[in-house]
Amino acid sequence: MPLTKRSFKPYCPVTVPGALYLLAAAVLLLLGRIRGELGSALAGLLILAYALFSLAACLAARPFWKRTQFRIEQLPHGRVSLTGTALPPLWIRFLCGARLHVHFHRLHSSRKVDGWSLDLPIGRVQTEHTPPSPDRGLFSSREKYLVLHDFASFFAFRLQAPAVNAIEQMLFPATPEPHAAGGVVSGKSGRVSGTSTFNRSDNLYETRTYLPGDDPRKINWKVYAHSGSLSIREGELLPPPAAELFCFFNTDGPDTAGKTADRAFTSLINRAAAFLLEALENRMTIILVWSNPDDTIELLRVEPGINDTRKTITDALAIPALSSPVPDFTTITSRIPPKATILLFSLPGARILKSSGHRILWFTGPYPVQAEAHKPGAYLRKWLFVSNNFDSRGSVFRPIDFERFGTRLEQEGIHAHIL
Repeated sequence: MPLTKRSFKPYCPVTVPGALYLLAAAVLLLLGRIRGELGSALAGLLILAYALFSLAACLAARPFWKRTQFRIEQLPHGRVSLTGTALPPLWIRFLCGARLHVHFHRLHSSRKVDGWSLDLPIGRVQTEHTPPSPDRGLFSSREKYLVLHDFASFFAFRLQAPAVNAIEQMLFPATPEPHAAGGVVSGKSGRVSGTSTFNRSDNLYETRTYLPGDDPRKINWKVYAHSGSLSIREGELLPPPAAELFCFFNTDGPDTAGKTADRAFTSLINRAAAFLLEALENRMTIILVWSNPDDTIELLRVEPGINDTRKTITDALAIPALSSPVPDFTTITSRIPPKATILLFSLPGARILKSSGHRILWFTGPYPVQAEAHKPGAYLRKWLFVSNNFDSRGSVFRPIDFERFGTRLEQEGIHAHIL
């Protein structure tokens, strides 16, 4: 989709290096005139002459590049394919270089600076690139334009490409990483008590001979009808534990959300991905819940045993992003059955979301554990700020800090765990 003139922002075609070059040329010419130095004057004239040649070359190449069309495709392993049609003649490409610039904005994020850009050099009809990419996220393309530049980077002109068939969205899935919350979820469903759609275990129907003192309620009367001997059931006839876990990510970040908060939130997502994949292996059903930018609630159900559950989970976990304001948690829980188990993933320091009608397991992390001992700055901060959280062994936060916080949450009916 080509850019319109309204969406094409004003810019200065002179680059920062080009401005420095021109300033140096002016200084050399001034020195040559004042002090009569021929070498300085000639150097300044040569720089100005090359700048004029570069300007003329870029202007001459503009009509040829305006007819060029491009197609961008996302390939596996973070690679990108760029295909160009109606490229200018080779001698035009010798006059100046060209790059295709595509700016992406992270979806489900309210921060204007939360974006990422592709900057692909154009050399042949079809090229493949491995550009630097974000760790995780779902991005939508915003700006697309060509950049014509001379080889000394004096000038950089932006052109509205007549047809840039670029990727409208690029997805970078979550990468599961080890977590510290193994075996904390048993699960409760929002189903009616006493009913279940899940298959029973074969062990529930194993029997043994009735002995005096056994509970008569466990007598298997069907076996008695066939064999005439009393026997009791070995297993319980209660429905198996529920396997539905509703997962919600609290996108409330610190007040000064920046790259550090983004990295921490991505680490939280990656740990959650590994946690949820383990739950799927334990035959639990994962239901991801998130709020769209238009305030609609979306649920994604992932059943154990279906094909490629790992890809489904990691791709879906590319969506959550730090945003402000945070979606109304009451609206979220209205779509979740009563008494269901909600896994609530949140950064340390984010506000606590509560719901009286559900069982909430609150997971937080990552807590910083990088060693700061033996660094002069660490000891300086200790003496200047008298930090009670300083640990000479290298941990920034003591475990007791989280224990006290978790105890307070337990009193409010929220079970807290470090992920």
